[in-house]
Amino acid sequence: MSYEFLQYDSISVFHPTGVIRAKIELPGSKSESNRLLILKALHNRELDIMGLSESDDTVLLQKILDNDLKEGVVDCHMAGTSYRFLLAYFASMPGCDVLLTGAPRMLERPIGPLVAALRNLGADITYMGKDGYPPVRIQGKDLTEHYVEIDGSTSSQFISALMLIGTKMKSGLHIRITGRQVSVPYIYLTASTLQRLGFHVSIQLPDITILPATIKVSRVRVEPDWSAASYWYLVALLSKEAEIFLPGLRIPSMQGDSALRGYFDMLGVETVYLGSGIRLFRNSMREINSEALFLNFIDTPDIAQTIAVALAASGIKGYLTGLNTLRIKETNRIEALVNELSKFSVQCEFGNDCIRLNGGFTFAENTLINTYGDHRMAMAFAPLGIFGKIFIEHPGVVSKSYPNFWSDLIHAGFLIQET
Repeated sequence: MSYEFLQYDSISVFHPTGVIRAKIELPGSKSESNRLLILKALHNRELDIMGLSESDDTVLLQKILDNDLKEGVVDCHMAGTSYRFLLAYFASMPGCDVLLTGAPRMLERPIGPLVAALRNLGADITYMGKDGYPPVRIQGKDLTEHYVEIDGSTSSQFISALMLIGTKMKSGLHIRITGRQVSVPYIYLTASTLQRLGFHVSIQLPDITILPATIKVSRVRVEPDWSAASYWYLVALLSKEAEIFLPGLRIPSMQGDSALRGYFDMLGVETVYLGSGIRLFRNSMREINSEALFLNFIDTPDIAQTIAVALAASGIKGYLTGLNTLRIKETNRIEALVNELSKFSVQCEFGNDCIRLNGGFTFAENTLINTYGDHRMAMAFAPLGIFGKIFIEHPGVVSKSYPNFWSDLIHAGFLIQET
């Protein structure tokens, strides 16, 4: 695996023909990998996890758990999922005394609902800065309560974190979700992961019940990441002609982002499931609806940037809503999208949880795409290199979820150079 381009300040991206024929081995699902690592540590079991993600977040989480840290400072850097899962993990581990912190941006990302829920279960957690935000000091203990309510409107990761530790609690755990529920497919992904390992889970939203049990299997395989697949759907869409094989992806999949198949089918990318994976084809005969599309990403926020670029580059107007969680990611993704799309004359309006695309895309060669420290900004805009040379700032940000992204683009015929 090559990480050659991760160290550069900027790179140029260009495809000389626009014809794409490639087999791409996608990274393992970061979401599934992180859940499996926490469960393995919670139950102190030998579990062979095949296809584990090589993302920064997963590598960091595995390192922390493998070191069996019980006290001191634990720095999660920019790994939001890891932070939230570790918050619940350490709170439920008697004898732990850790200061859980992260990068400056991490200290701006809310954790209040999860901390409140854990405290109601008996956890000892102290805010070391602003209430509701990292860093926190955690003194682990047995959590004896078996019922908790949690606001589901900020992040599904809070609920997943509780579900994971519920497998180890003596009386199990009954969770009731209050408020608006965001990213619900991730809750079902957590449930599916638990069931694959032999745990008993009941979901009748807004109620979730986890029964205490132990891991029943010795080996499990991580499915490739559907979020990573979204960039190859975009490559196929923008190409003159495409046939892209993505081995290992399953249909149906418990990953919510697999919903992207439907979006791209509307835009002209055909998905063929082979059992061993999927093939993507550019369907140039598909008639695209010229009317503005109304799309809600409340359940699939991680593919919103890719779809926004797809609509804009296709000259399709759209109203994208359900984006409230994008404001608290690695950057404010709503503002970042609008800023970068405007460089291609796309007319945009935006609010707290929505973007309206009013058309007007004009490709501007040699445009520099700012990435704002956000891996998904870099990968969502890179496929525009099919139209002509563009520049991507700080390409190393892709290591957060897809370290081999640039090498895979080269494998598909893109020309990438340091600038």
